[in-house]
Amino acid sequence: MDQDQEQTESGGSHPVLQPGERLGNFRVTKCICAGLIANYYLVEHVRDLHEATVGVLHQRASGSPELTERLDELRKTTHQMEQEGIPRIREQQEIHGRICLFMDPVEGQSLTQFFAKRGGAGSGLGAEATSRLLSQMLTLVGYMHSKGLDHRDMDSELICIREDGSLRVLGVGLKAALGVDLFEQVVSASVCPLAGDQPSDHLNSFDVMSPEYKSGIEEDNRVDLYGVGVLGYWLLTGHKPDRKNYKPPSTFIKGLPAHWDAFFEKMLQRDRDHRYQSCRSALLALRDMDQTPAPTKKMSIESQIGRVPVPKGVHERGKLAVRMYRSKKSVHSVVPIIAVF
Repeated sequence: MDQDQEQTESGGSHPVLQPGERLGNFRVTKCICAGLIANYYLVEHVRDLHEATVGVLHQRASGSPELTERLDELRKTTHQMEQEGIPRIREQQEIHGRICLFMDPVEGQSLTQFFAKRGGAGSGLGAEATSRLLSQMLTLVGYMHSKGLDHRDMDSELICIREDGSLRVLGVGLKAALGVDLFEQVVSASVCPLAGDQPSDHLNSFDVMSPEYKSGIEEDNRVDLYGVGVLGYWLLTGHKPDRKNYKPPSTFIKGLPAHWDAFFEKMLQRDRDHRYQSCRSALLALRDMDQTPAPTKKMSIESQIGRVPVPKGVHERGKLAVRMYRSKKSVHSVVPIIAVF
């Protein structure tokens, strides 16, 4: 990226930038998604026309030295990753008072868009497509966990699907990088929607928010197992899982094999000690529960399992969860979000 910064033609006043607007030396091509923590755009350099993806952080994310340092550590960590599904952060800049993270270009459509075209609220994608997407999500999350990162905020807008079917995940490590106080400020500026098992065409940050966070309990990387479980349940059924009045997937899908109910019952446990304890163990369960004679499908999941590094110190939960980014303030001071779950 060039270091000299040019003025944006829009004045930087729009909450979501529109195609053609300027962001430093770049022009917005499209808004990929508008998330709780950041809005993501595909941009093109105004002179040499190379593309990039930029995450523009929430306006409450100030450029404090501590946050800048944590984001720089995040940049260094992602830059060393050898997983195409996790875009590497190339540079951190502040443009018109907003922190901007420039990263590898992300192509494709969001999981929300993919879902709307192939399933839709109330119907879902079916077991085979759900299994294929779930195995990829668990692989990517397992990889980030092995590198000391987690996500904690992976909704359907932050997952992109390329034409070849491969996934890209945005926002890795950002929630932990912000820290407790700053994330609480972002949440307080947002409206918490009502939860429930109603049909839904997308999942937002509040939908995938862990029971630990809502209860004011310190999070670890098992929060991502819960989040992937929420996404998978939604992909399969077209409904949001409602833990207060939980209904197994077979409630919505006639003739669904019972092992799907058992799988999501474990993925969505409120008590994290009763969930799958790693993405690898969840992938193994996903593989083993497939009782249909489809060897190519099992081989596909098997290949995903092989791409997940064996987690180090799985039982040392406090050490697994993004050590370098965790706020010094205890998460027990978090004010629980009131939500029906």
